[in-house]
Amino acid sequence: MQFIVPQFIDMEPKIIGPLSLRQFFTLVIGGMVVAVERRYSDLAMFIVLVIPTAAIFVTFTFANINGVPFHYFLLNFIGALSRPFLRIWSKNYKIKSRVAKTEIKTEDKLPQSPPKMISHQKLSELALIVDTGGAFHQEDFAEKLPAETAPAPVIPAQAGISSTSIA
Repeated sequence: MQFIVPQFIDMEPKIIGPLSLRQFFTLVIGGMVVAVERRYSDLAMFIVLVIPTAAIFVTFTFANINGVPFHYFLLNFIGALSRPFLRIWSKNYKIKSRVAKTEIKTEDKLPQSPPKMISHQKLSELALIVDTGGAFHQEDFAEKLPAETAPAPVIPAQAGISSTSIA
């Protein structure tokens, strides 16, 4: 059994001739504003007032920007101006505080601990565990590997330390 899929559901239904209900009421309200302007102003002032009023109401009635009615576009634009979604981090941003600035002396800093040393055997064991996703361990292959005659070199665990600074 086939179903009928509705199409063009984003289009407003045309109720009154070629106008949708929203467009019709917008034009009616615009006509009322123009009638009030005519009633309470002379001819020169009426002409000056009716041109921007008609332009505003015609824009709100018929204008679409990227397929969005103008009034939705205007609301989204005002919302974007009041609450921008783009957050920019400034590395040089400084918070002004009322707390007095105190200098930290170099003697007060905690001494740094020496870098941890990892042997070559331990490093290769960790590499095996990482490469196999933890499926194999060095202990599983300990009896299969030949015994090393020379001691394994020690590799610094901390990045940025050269081998000349360890000795």
